[in-house]
Amino acid sequence: MKKIISLCFVIVSLIAFKSMGQGMYMQDVNGRPLLTSVYENVSGSPYLSPEWITGKVIMSDAKTYEGVSLKYDQINDDVIFKGKDGTALAVDHVKEFKLAPYGEIADSTVFRSGFPAVKSNSAKSFYEVMVDGKSKLLKKTIKTINTSREYNSATVDKTVVATTNYYLVNQAGNIVFISKDKKSVLKELPGKEAELNAFIASNKLNLKNDADLVKLVVYYNSL
Repeated sequence: MKKIISLCFVIVSLIAFKSMGQGMYMQDVNGRPLLTSVYENVSGSPYLSPEWITGKVIMSDAKTYEGVSLKYDQINDDVIFKGKDGTALAVDHVKEFKLAPYGEIADSTVFRSGFPAVKSNSAKSFYEVMVDGKSKLLKKTIKTINTSREYNSATVDKTVVATTNYYLVNQAGNIVFISKDKKSVLKELPGKEAELNAFIASNKLNLKNDADLVKLVVYYNSL
């Protein structure tokens, strides 16, 4: 009987701990209130996901918050967290954050800032880190609101439009834009052209496909 009671206590404790993790808040962080009214009557979502996702945040001072509810605003490039009263707040000085749609941080999507400025992106811009290693493959999706109005109509249609670009960061820390084609990619993965061409051919890779592009950069890092 004692064993049954002890087992029940452990199970209840684990459930409570999990619930606490899902309800954690970044209590000592001063967030910026959001003007969400600008997203009203807009077709499409300004966020990576319109739903709150459990994640992990690493601040520029290395302070870490785990099990927090997050959104990623891809129009303003803001990390959003849920305040204790349920309000959405933007937080500054974030170095990295991870979003775990299925609750497992080990399988999460990593976003990181601190890379050199390139194109319209600054050192504060967040990139999805698709491959982390001696050569890093980064993905940057920028969303904007496109407005249009039909002829003789007083109604303005607002639609979220996404633009995605890809970048490689070499060992020296230099960042370059790449097109998703073999010529552009191989130019930025120097010294192993024969091996990479053979790998592309043998695995029938299509570099316009994210998964295949990841495979190629992972392979390059292994050489």
